Amino acid sequence: MGIDEQKVRQLIYLIAGLLTGAVGILSGMNNAVSPGAGLQPTITAFIALLVGGVGDFRGTVIASYMLVLIPEMIVSLGGGEVNFSVTWKMVFVFLLALFLLMIRPNGLFSSSNRQS
Repeated sequence: MGIDEQKVRQLIYLIAGLLTGAVGILSGMNNAVSPGAGLQPTITAFIALLVGGVGDFRGTVIASYMLVLIPEMIVSLGGGEVNFSVTWKMVFVFLLALFLLMIRPNGLFSSSNRQS
């Protein structure tokens, strides 16, 4: 069709890099930047990779949604006698990851189980 695939790929990488840099600069202007600023999202992403399965992309995506949305809903929708602050969010992430790894140790969509 006459479209140079290599040039399109390079253009997409260039645009993605520029947008990522702009978001980084704007979020750095809005928030306090420190060496540990991205520690919580990095830990959550690593746990999502482990829970979803290292070689399974769809399991990692589903696990990342679960590990972000479920603790956020527990913290946000807490009402009545039990209210949790935002600092409890990582506790719920670890507890959910522990529960999911006990049920499916090889990942969410793995077909085989570990043999001990």
